[in-house]
Amino acid sequence: MEPEPTYHFHMTMLESVAIRRGAEADHLALAQIIRTAGIACDHRRSLLSELLASDQHFVYLAETKKPFGFVGAGPADEAVTGPATGEIQALFLLPEFQQQGMGKKLLVRGLSVLKRRGFETAFAFVPAQSMIARATFEQIGFERDHSIRREINTEDGTVLEYGYRLSLDDFF
Repeated sequence: MEPEPTYHFHMTMLESVAIRRGAEADHLALAQIIRTAGIACDHRRSLLSELLASDQHFVYLAETKKPFGFVGAGPADEAVTGPATGEIQALFLLPEFQQQGMGKKLLVRGLSVLKRRGFETAFAFVPAQSMIARATFEQIGFERDHSIRREINTEDGTVLEYGYRLSLDDFF
């Protein structure tokens, strides 16, 4: 009779992740996540207070012992995107948590809430130089809208962002 095989499981830092609604009390932790994301994120910091304080916007954060990523969304600027469009306005992860599927999970959470709130389309501005972010949005089904792009002047230089869209009709 052969002995029972022994299985060893490696514990990862993502085994006990919670995703919860963000609150104003989370502001400092989320601002730190944006700062850690590096250059070209200054324009997103000013958006954070609005996302946390507004009843039309929402933030969901991922945490183990402390927050390590978040998604923020709400109504889009109809002058830019058209009617019935919600916007993913922020999606950030600390570098050590990137490329492990957490960005995708947070993005799906944001899209689910936009759909429940009755938006027909999701929109996002994604930094042109961030191939990881662009790949995450494209894996979910976003397509680049070549008619929309913006340049943002920051202390660190000019940031180019591309517009991306996703129809929420068939999402969930």
